[in-house]
Amino acid sequence: MRMSVRIRQAIAQAMPPAVRAPRLLVMAVVAVVIGLLGSCGGTPNNTVLLSLFKSPVVTPLVPVAGQNFVINFGLLNADEQVSVLYNVQYTLTRNNITVVDSTVPVLTSHVPISINFTDNQQSGIYSYTLTIDPNHLVPQISTTLDSEIFQVKVLPLTVM
Repeated sequence: MRMSVRIRQAIAQAMPPAVRAPRLLVMAVVAVVIGLLGSCGGTPNNTVLLSLFKSPVVTPLVPVAGQNFVINFGLLNADEQVSVLYNVQYTLTRNNITVVDSTVPVLTSHVPISINFTDNQQSGIYSYTLTIDPNHLVPQISTTLDSEIFQVKVLPLTVM
């Protein structure tokens, strides 16, 4: 942190010579300490923890063939500090085929984002994998909460 010439001149004129030297020394030391603290990076970048705010919920719980069902899930920036992340990617795969590849434009710490995905399948059991930050672009303290695997059972349509 450098003081401008104008500030140094103002300080020199405002103080008597006996006070100038010690005060200037103190100001120089404070400037060096502030500079050192600033170069340490301040808060660490590895406080971010991306996670699924809630497990995926399927509505209706057990759909029938040809019926639309909604998968609702939440994403969360659980940063220890206050932070804002931009364009955080997430994917949803069904039986290892990507059905959603999208981004959350803004993910503020401790503000969950709710997302819905509507699907419609024939009868069977389908395995879904939901992943936040699949390419690990966000430096995190842990990536263990980045992914969740769940199944949806779709019943055959029966006529009574």
